[in-house]
Amino acid sequence: MLESLMGEGPFRSGIKKFMQKYKFGSVTTPDLWATLNEDADFDVPKVMDTWTLQMGYPVVSMEKFYNHAGDEKIRLSQTRFLIDPDATDTTTSPYNYEWYIKFDFLSQNGTSGSVWMDRGEAVFDWPGDGSVWIKGNVGHTGIYRVNYDVHTWTALADQLSNNHSVFTAGNRAGLLNDAFNLARANYLDYSLALDLSKYLSSETDYVPWRTVSTSFSELDTLLYHRPVYGLWRSYVRAQVEEIYADLGFEDKGGHIEKYLRGTILSLACDSGNNDCQDKALEYFDKFTNPATADDIPSDFRNLVYKYGISEGGKADWELMLERYLNEQQANERSRLMYGLAQTKEIWLISRYLDYCWNETVVKSQDFFTVLNYLADNPVANPIVWDWVRTNWQNIIDKFGLNNRLFGRLIPGITDTFTTELQLQEMHTLFEMYPDAGAGASGRQQALERVQSNINWLKRYEDEITSWLEANV
Repeated sequence: MLESLMGEGPFRSGIKKFMQKYKFGSVTTPDLWATLNEDADFDVPKVMDTWTLQMGYPVVSMEKFYNHAGDEKIRLSQTRFLIDPDATDTTTSPYNYEWYIKFDFLSQNGTSGSVWMDRGEAVFDWPGDGSVWIKGNVGHTGIYRVNYDVHTWTALADQLSNNHSVFTAGNRAGLLNDAFNLARANYLDYSLALDLSKYLSSETDYVPWRTVSTSFSELDTLLYHRPVYGLWRSYVRAQVEEIYADLGFEDKGGHIEKYLRGTILSLACDSGNNDCQDKALEYFDKFTNPATADDIPSDFRNLVYKYGISEGGKADWELMLERYLNEQQANERSRLMYGLAQTKEIWLISRYLDYCWNETVVKSQDFFTVLNYLADNPVANPIVWDWVRTNWQNIIDKFGLNNRLFGRLIPGITDTFTTELQLQEMHTLFEMYPDAGAGASGRQQALERVQSNINWLKRYEDEITSWLEANV
């Protein structure tokens, strides 16, 4: 961020001066700011202290308005960004959670500029070039989110649908990232965020897809047990259909193409693309044959193992278990361990859980990894939750309360909980075992997360349902 504020040349010159001046000596942050300030056209210490001496980052809200003379203006305001709209912020800041922000922008018709927000609001003229939208935080080098007014969000969504190449891949990713996170935090209607995503059926770059896959995964988790889930899967499936067909289920291309293919294959298979799932099962057939087991590309193995085991039965599961027990390579053992957790057979899930006590099958250091892999399987999650509560004292006896992996277990299992009953079950467990050890903060975070999930469904489920019914 600081390099973008100063410019590449002055920033690198300042860093060289700093390293030369203080080589072999001890330094403090003010020493760095003072040296960089010599090459900057703004007060580096004053600006950067607001970023380094207080927590978090801001969201800048942009509002178009007309002054008394009828001139088009833009008003910028800032507030601390909190992902949970129901969270109570009890922390304090020497700067009252206000930042010095250099807000840069680009208009539809090419006008660019920047304006400083001096720990408060700023007002500037709307570009007089006939543009209907302005994109803020160009290049997303600033550590802040931008929330536009409804008119501008709508214009940006229209621009993406009509010609998304107007924006760089980084700016497209930034728009998607801001929109879905602002919607989660209740700054923005989900309908607007989803409108922005409609252009994705034409998107071919890795960065936007990687960015939106995170948001789609979160929505998938929250909607999984809801009546609208079928419509949600249909929407995602339609968005990835074209790029899935272009990329194919083949291991080819450069590393960026391979990263993109991995993201798309995961979205396509998880959303029910029949061809994707069929191809995964074809690769799994190779796994079952010792002569072709090594022919599965390593980039595909997690996906292939997931669908091979989830659609297979006892014979497939036991074959993978045998391979797991004999595998010497650590990465492949981890993939096989993950694959075993993807079964939909309840009795095989229970069997895998029982193996957690048998160190000839599941090594002690893999105990919590297996539980977390199983917890990520929607079919296995409630079974794991019951098993952990039943065996809580046994787990304490085996690992002790201060084991850091034990401390992370509850958040890993309950991250997808969305009901009041599940929240009450958590409270009951914690009341029965009040000594949390290394899991004290994990317990609190888990409770907050589940309550946030419950509130999210109450607040957004109807809106998302209405949007999907109108657009799928």
